[in-house]
Amino acid sequence: MATRRSWASEERIALTIHLDSAYQGNAAQAQVVRVTERDHPLWKFDVAVRFAEPLSEELLARIEAKAYARA
Repeated sequence: MATRRSWASEERIALTIHLDSAYQGNAAQAQVVRVTERDHPLWKFDVAVRFAEPLSEELLARIEAKAYARA
């Protein structure tokens, strides 16, 4: 994910996955795997995470549908 904040590797964070609305989303716990700097004035870091628990089949299907709609 692109973010304004740098996180420490192995840090546990709470994420909200917003698919349909900027105001409502699905909460998920994750652990930071990698942080790299980006050349962007606002979104300064790329952060790779590992989810603490698998995402639900319903949420995965919604993510996949959203990705196909953008392609």
